Amino acid sequence: MIKSKKSIAIIVAGAVVGAAVCALLAPEEGKQIRNKLGKGLKCGSNSFMSSFEGLKEMVLHLVADKKGTFENNFDELVHKTEHKKEDIISSLERKLAELKKK
Repeated sequence: MIKSKKSIAIIVAGAVVGAAVCALLAPEEGKQIRNKLGKGLKCGSNSFMSSFEGLKEMVLHLVADKKGTFENNFDELVHKTEHKKEDIISSLERKLAELKKK
């Protein structure tokens, strides 16, 4: 749990640093850049948090429901998150790479 919070913090920090670098190198006026950055960060953070919370709720619900087997629960989770297939695959690949390093 702590590692996942650290990972999320690192991802958010990276996004902020990337946005700051883009802002410094952009050929627009400072006010326009700040407005775009503010809107982009709000939109990105809202989208990330809603996706994360939705996935978290689904996982918690599936874990709490001990009537089904692990395989049924996993299949249900995959079905419910099919529209986010690429994000989930990327996340799982990163986690597998981390596990292989340990």
